[in-house]
Amino acid sequence: MVRNMNKYATASALVGVLQVVDASNLAHNTGVATSLTMPMATVESIWAIMSLVVAIRARHRATRYLASGFILYIFTGLVGSFFLEFPTNSIPMLAVYAGGVFGILYAAASIYVASSF
Repeated sequence: MVRNMNKYATASALVGVLQVVDASNLAHNTGVATSLTMPMATVESIWAIMSLVVAIRARHRATRYLASGFILYIFTGLVGSFFLEFPTNSIPMLAVYAGGVFGILYAAASIYVASSF
């Protein structure tokens, strides 16, 4: 079980880096979705489901917090998107930058958790 939690934390670091790449791509295109956006949204969705399972089943507290943090990020993004008005088809830059900052913090926390095993 511990080996699986270490795999989750290591893969989480990669997801965090992908979040930063996606935010960088969106920032470069002023929030307009590109061909990279949909695959990243798919990865986020799959990772949210995996994180929910890990948050429920993990015994390692730091891994549970890591998974819960990702779920909270996704939930906050969903709730926020209902209240934000999009004047165009682009993603608001505040949301883009928040995603990039979260990616950095999530990757760093993941590396810390992975190194604790």
